[in-house]
Amino acid sequence: MTNLSQHSLGALLVGVLTLLLTLPVAASPETVPSIEHVGIESAVVTRGEATRVFKPDMAISMGDSYISGEGAEDFLVGDGFDDYVGSFPGWSTADTQSYFCHRSKNSSIFVADLPDIEKRRSVSCSGGRPQDILNIPDSDRRTGRSAQVDYLRTAANNNDVDVILLGIGANTDEMTFGSILALCHVGFMYDAADWTGALAVAFVNALNPNSGGGDVSTADIQRIASQNGCERDDLPSDQVFDEIGDSVEDAIVGIIEVMDDEGYNDGEYKIVVQGYTNPFTDDIKNKLKHEKDGLGVKKYDTSNTFNRLAIERYEAGCPVHIKSMTTADTVADLLNDLQVEAVESVRLAYPDADVVHMDVRDAFDHDEKLCAKLSPDDALSNPIWFRDDTNQIQRVFPGSHWNFFPAYEGLASECGDGGHFARCQESGHPNEAGHQRLGECLAEVVDRDKTNRNVRCYRKLERSTIVQDL
Repeated sequence: MTNLSQHSLGALLVGVLTLLLTLPVAASPETVPSIEHVGIESAVVTRGEATRVFKPDMAISMGDSYISGEGAEDFLVGDGFDDYVGSFPGWSTADTQSYFCHRSKNSSIFVADLPDIEKRRSVSCSGGRPQDILNIPDSDRRTGRSAQVDYLRTAANNNDVDVILLGIGANTDEMTFGSILALCHVGFMYDAADWTGALAVAFVNALNPNSGGGDVSTADIQRIASQNGCERDDLPSDQVFDEIGDSVEDAIVGIIEVMDDEGYNDGEYKIVVQGYTNPFTDDIKNKLKHEKDGLGVKKYDTSNTFNRLAIERYEAGCPVHIKSMTTADTVADLLNDLQVEAVESVRLAYPDADVVHMDVRDAFDHDEKLCAKLSPDDALSNPIWFRDDTNQIQRVFPGSHWNFFPAYEGLASECGDGGHFARCQESGHPNEAGHQRLGECLAEVVDRDKTNRNVRCYRKLERSTIVQDL
C-alpha cells in the first residue's frame, strides 16, 4: 500500500499549490484601502537598545493558503508591499505569477477589526511550507522567491509591527492536507461510478503533474473506494507529523529572531498561530446520506455505482465518503496538536514572547459547513467544485445529470495533465464569509493581554463568536 506521505500534491482541493510571489503583472490597479501606503512620521522613540523613527502600526500575515485567503476572491498582485487587486491573468499565465498566491483583500488579516492598527500586509502564499517562511540557504523554495521572513524584516524596519498572524503546517514535502483530501475525493468519485481502466488512470494522472511529489497509483484510489473512504492509516505516520511540528517550531523561532534583529523586544508584538478546520459537517443532511435505486432500495456510500448520490453530494459541495469527512477532522486535529506543541515549546525558550495558538476547529457551526445542506450557498467554506475555461471566478456544475461524469472528468483533468492547479485549489478553503468569521476570532485574540494561554474560537447558539482561554 502506497503511503500517502509520499504522494504528490493533490490538484483537486484545499490550497495545495506552493505558489510564490513574483513581480506584478499589468492590470488595472485597484488600490485596497486597508493596504494603502502610509508615510513614516519623523518622531523618534527609544525601545530597548534600539532607537527607531515613529512608524505606523502594522498587522502582517504569513504562511499558507488558509491564511492568504485562498477562496475569498479579490486576489492581490504585487510584492507584498505595493499590492493592488489584480485582474485574472488567464489560464495560460504561469502559476508562479503573484496573482496565484491567492492573497485576498478579504482575508482575515484585512477584515479583522483592529482599530489601533492602520496598516495591513499579507506576505503569505498558497502552498506555503515552513521552509518558505525561513531564510534557509539550501531551501528549495519553488520559484526562488525570498523567504517570508525577509518580507517581514522589511515590514518590521519600516513599520511598527504589532501583530503577526501565522498559519503553517498543512503543506510540507512529506504531505499536504490537499493531497490527502484529493485522494479521498477521487476515491469517492471512482466508487460512485464504478470506473475502471482508462477513467481511473485519468483521475490518478490529474493528481501528479506539476507537483514534484510521489505517484498515486490506481490501486490507491481503488483501496479508498473498497474501504468506503479514507482512514487514519491513509495519513502520514506519527513520526511525519512530529517532524512537521518541529518545522513549525523552527518557523516561529525564525520570526522571533527577525523581530529581535530589527530591535523589537519579546512581548512588544503578538504572534497568533492559527489552526485549521474541517470544511465538512458531522451533521450531514439526511438526503445526502443515501439514494434509492430503481427498486426503491436505499444505497449508502458503502457500495459502488451510487451515481445519483455522487451528483447530489457534488451539488452540495461535499463529494467524498462520510468516512473521509471524519478523517478530515482527524487531520485538522493532528495539525492543531502539533501547532500547540510548537507554540508551547517556543514559550519555554522565549518566556517573554507573546505567542498564542488560536484553535479555530469550531469557529464554523455544523450548519455552516459543507454537506449540512443541499447547497453550499450558506457554507463558510468553498464547495469542492472546479473552474471553467472562460472565467476564473466562476464555479460551474459540470453538465446535466445525464452527462455529469464525462463533464466532471473533463473539468478535473484540467487541474492536471498540463492544466492549471488553480482551477481546483480553492476548494474546501474558507470563503469571504469564512474569513470574516476568522477575522472576528483574530480581533478578540489581539485585544487580549499576554496570558501565555492558548485560545479556542467557537460559535454559541445565539451566533456570537466566543474566544475562550484553554
